[in-house]
Amino acid sequence: MKPFLPSLLISLAILGGGMTAAGCSSQQDDAARQPLTPIRVNYSTAPESPVKPGTSVKIAVTVQQNGELIKDAQEVEFEIWKESQETHETVKAKQAPSGEYYVERQFPEEGTYYVMYHVTARDVHNMQKKEIKVAK
Repeated sequence: MKPFLPSLLISLAILGGGMTAAGCSSQQDDAARQPLTPIRVNYSTAPESPVKPGTSVKIAVTVQQNGELIKDAQEVEFEIWKESQETHETVKAKQAPSGEYYVERQFPEEGTYYVMYHVTARDVHNMQKKEIKVAK
C-alpha cells in the first residue's frame, strides 16, 4: 500500500495543476466575453391583415439594438406557409435605404397564412411567427 501512496500523490498533483490552468483559462475566456444585447424586431404588413386574395402585401421588419436602427443585419428571411401546409417557402429579404427589410408577396386564396421572420444581427438571432388572414 505504501508504494501506491506516492504514485497517487503525484497523480493528484498533476491533475490538480492541470485543472488550475484550465480554470484560469476558463475565467479569462469568461471575462473576455461580453453579454449579448438583445435585438428588437418590429414587424408590419401593408396592407394590414385581413387582405384580399391576390393583393400585393409588403411584409417588413425593422431591427434595433439599444434604440439604434440596425442597417447591417447578417441575415433577414421570411418563412411563409398556408395553415395546414407542410411545405414552407423561405424568402430572403430585400433592404430599403431606410433600413427596413422586406418582401412583397401575394396570397392567391382565402385562408390563414403564417410568416415567421428570422433575423440575425450582431450575433443575436430573433424569430417570431405572425399570422396573416386572407379573406374577400
